[in-house]
Amino acid sequence: MFDPTTDETNAFAEALINATIQSQETALLTVSETLVEPTQRILNNTGNPVKDDHVRNWLSMEREAPGSQEMQSPTEALRTAIAMADGDLPPSIGFVIGQLWRKWQNTLRAGFNSAQISPETARALVNFDEGLKRFSYGPPLRSAKELIMLIDAELVDLCAADDPSVRLIEEGWQLVDANRAIAVSVIVDAVLPSPTLVSTADPLIENLMTKGNISAVCEGLGARTKHDGQLIGQNDNSPPGLCLLGRMSLGSVIAVDSIHDCFGAATKRWADGVISRVDRTLPQSCDTLDDS
Repeated sequence: MFDPTTDETNAFAEALINATIQSQETALLTVSETLVEPTQRILNNTGNPVKDDHVRNWLSMEREAPGSQEMQSPTEALRTAIAMADGDLPPSIGFVIGQLWRKWQNTLRAGFNSAQISPETARALVNFDEGLKRFSYGPPLRSAKELIMLIDAELVDLCAADDPSVRLIEEGWQLVDANRAIAVSVIVDAVLPSPTLVSTADPLIENLMTKGNISAVCEGLGARTKHDGQLIGQNDNSPPGLCLLGRMSLGSVIAVDSIHDCFGAATKRWADGVISRVDRTLPQSCDTLDDS
């Protein structure tokens, strides 16, 4: 139902190649324009016909302020998403774009990870990808339905789900949003920290930064690496034997929170690089030892 056509995928791949050498604003416009036609086609086929300017307006808001299109409360948004996933409601523009984006993840990685991109454009594309993940990724439908049951049973409350302020109080913490304040005695931090290089408290990363062996793509992103994962230091050098793959290299690569980064092309490029460097250090010939 949400599969892009081969022509649509090829158009996205070509647009991404162009985007990697463009300014951040032009790059986002180039990439998002390829979403318009398949989104409109799928919406028409699933009972929610819209004009292409509606899709473009949604994407324009997404580029400027991700999530600003949605006006529902967290609970309402969850119920709506469940209904769309079940087929009880026609999919929204955002729902369709998220599904297309999910199916283009490999194409996105192939185009971004192999390119030389300016830090500003890399950050813009990474942020666009991160924003769309609220639609392209999420819990299994069954888990979402179980959460709704807990909400209906008044065992879970999402009233402070929209980025509340957190204050220390004698009883523990106070969560404050626009409408109310809630005192809690226990907080479980279930969110992975941002891969921002300069804010990490990891002693290994801190030591590498102190020695100048690691540097950030730009503010808010992870480490600079070469195509094969070799770290790029603060003097644009590559310290021998130091490589980094995965979450902390966000910006050099994209869409890092995936099993693809464990077993996909990134690890193959790293392994090929290791083999290539080992081959260069081995002697080119071996003389036969005599018995003397």
